[in-house]
Amino acid sequence: MKSYGIGFLIDLLKISSKQMAQYVNVDRTLVSKWKTGVRKLDVNALYFDKVLEFLIHKNNELGINSLESLFSSIYLDNSDKINSKAQLKKYIKRFILNNDTSENFYKKVSNLDGCSYIASVPIYHGLESKKKAMMSLLEVASREETPTKITFIFVGVFDFLIDKSEFLNNWVKKVKELLDKGFKVELIYSSYSISDFFIYLCPIAVHKNCKVLSHTNCISNRCNLLLHILHNKMVLYGFSENATSLSNTFAYIFTDPVSLLKYSIMAENIVKDSEETFFTYNSELMSKQGNKIRGFANNENNIKKNNTIFYYNKTILPSLMSDDLYLDVLSNSLTCQEQINEEFIRFKTIKDKFFKTFENNKVIRFYSIKDLLNISSQDYNSYEKNEVFSYPNLVLSKKQFKQYMKQLSDLLLNEPNVHICLYLDDFEALVSSIFFWCQKNEHMFIFDNNSYKLRYCKDISFIASISNLFEKKYLNTFEEFKDKYSVAKFLKDL
Repeated sequence: MKSYGIGFLIDLLKISSKQMAQYVNVDRTLVSKWKTGVRKLDVNALYFDKVLEFLIHKNNELGINSLESLFSSIYLDNSDKINSKAQLKKYIKRFILNNDTSENFYKKVSNLDGCSYIASVPIYHGLESKKKAMMSLLEVASREETPTKITFIFVGVFDFLIDKSEFLNNWVKKVKELLDKGFKVELIYSSYSISDFFIYLCPIAVHKNCKVLSHTNCISNRCNLLLHILHNKMVLYGFSENATSLSNTFAYIFTDPVSLLKYSIMAENIVKDSEETFFTYNSELMSKQGNKIRGFANNENNIKKNNTIFYYNKTILPSLMSDDLYLDVLSNSLTCQEQINEEFIRFKTIKDKFFKTFENNKVIRFYSIKDLLNISSQDYNSYEKNEVFSYPNLVLSKKQFKQYMKQLSDLLLNEPNVHICLYLDDFEALVSSIFFWCQKNEHMFIFDNNSYKLRYCKDISFIASISNLFEKKYLNTFEEFKDKYSVAKFLKDL
């Protein structure tokens, strides 16, 4: 039997007969009869107002405005909105009691056996159409007056989204703009099938308003699925049979309240079963966690010998300066001799641990030619205080910077395990303010120079995607940009 009126609302809000019976203080069997349509709800009963209150309470508890969306689609024009509790009560009462409206609402499905609801759903066929649907959801979000929540779920392999049309870069840019506006984003991916695709999501993944999670049991790995949900507004469901077959690629957009509720619950269950990719530490714990980074580099139980460690940062850290040069920089940057002494002792301790890393592991550091040339042309260069790598605000003169580059070139030639890879083009997928410490297939730390937060990741799939990016970058770099003698000469000539 189909549930009309009060029964439909009970189903929509996922209310059990026991819950409503306890709240309204009536017999549970009476609620069951309302639910199945066997008995009508008595508007003159003392409990009627409590029924309305409970429906509104459950609607608020779900947090996706199911009732507002439902009644707006039935009773209001697109430009109108339900803005008050009194309005909501009025439409609940109208929906329950107005037989004509209820019949009109259900006449669409009255001839379909077992069907209780029909929604109009746009269908997008083909890869290009799916991309348009993905952008459409973001366009709708950008028009929202108040930032809300967006959930992105990716299951499967999505390398086909990385193409010469730069669609993915545009998509990431749009999501980044929404994050900057205050939108909260949940980004969930299936860890078993992570690929280079995720690398391109880096500007989103490291954003302060984004939570990244991995899920191991979303769906069979024989198909690709994406589920994007703009909270209380729109759902995009995309599907293709497998990674190589693009002909059977579909996307559907839902805006009706029932579908919004259904897919929101599905997403919530996936989130509950997922694990966070990053452990985030605030600035108060930076110094302690900085020691943790360096501890990893000096602990054979954590880092195996003969492995590869990648460093990427737009700023060349002062950690490898000679003692004399660093002391000179400290003296020019600080006025308190006691602080200078403390910082110098800390620096020597850290540097010793960095050098021990070279003994057991191949270390590859990536530096931008453009940035190096720019820094070398400045009379002075500033380093902001960094709690992770334990140095204060520093100022380097042009002469000191050139000295440091000469020392770095000597280190490159004298340490067999130290390599420097110069690059002309930026890592488009990475963020300029981000520092990566990535030990291949085992650990990764990400430090954001802008937000002063440290993220630790031990998700092997995610780490593999980042280390693969660095490894490919290194292998595909022209020999003259990674040859020790060529790079050393370039550094000395700066």
